[in-house]
Amino acid sequence: MELTKTKLKQIIKESLEDEYKEKLLTIFKAGNHAQAIELSKQVGMEDFLIGANLHRVDMSGADLDGVNLKGAYLVYANLQDANLQDANLRGANLRGAYLRGINLVGINLEGANLRSTFLVDANLQGANLKDAKLAIAKLYDANLSGADLQGADLQGANLEGADLEGANLKGANLYGANLQGANLKGANLKGAGPSRADLRRANLEGADLEGANLTGANLYGANLKGSDVTNVKYDKSTIWPEGFTP
Repeated sequence: MELTKTKLKQIIKESLEDEYKEKLLTIFKAGNHAQAIELSKQVGMEDFLIGANLHRVDMSGADLDGVNLKGAYLVYANLQDANLQDANLRGANLRGAYLRGINLVGINLEGANLRSTFLVDANLQGANLKDAKLAIAKLYDANLSGADLQGADLQGANLEGADLEGANLKGANLYGANLQGANLKGANLKGAGPSRADLRRANLEGADLEGANLTGANLYGANLKGSDVTNVKYDKSTIWPEGFTP
């Protein structure tokens, strides 16, 4: 088949782009993050990290401000002390990644896979974690105040002492999660599933628990002042705070 001039130009362009992307990724993975990002801007390929395979890559301390990592494969990657301000991590796979104490304020992690991710002391204030997978994630002492966790999977996650004030956990799966001492003041837990969850000494003041599944949950010492427990599901194994009757 004879190629038209337009088609030939397109093939050459795509071939060059693939070559540039491969070289930029090689430079990035070698630890020259700033250089790779600067070069990507010069050749008009700022989105070279979209869907990139960054498995176990060490990005500790990297300046990734505003970088598009949508759908990137970041399994077991080291992102400690990295600057991810305004970065796009929507749909990224961060399973088992190391993000201790990282600043993720307002970041887009919608639909991201954060299963078993290490997020201890991380700041996720106002972050978009809608439909994110956070099962068995380590989030103790993390700041998730005002975060959108609607529909998120937090089964078995460790959220001990986490700040979830005003967070949206509507319909979230919290089965067996550790929320001991967590701050859930004013949080939206409508229709959520904290079944078998450890909510001892948790602050649920003013929280919306309408229709939540609290079967087998332990709420000993929890603060339920002003919370909405309309139509909550519970059973004989549910442990309520002393003197509280649902």
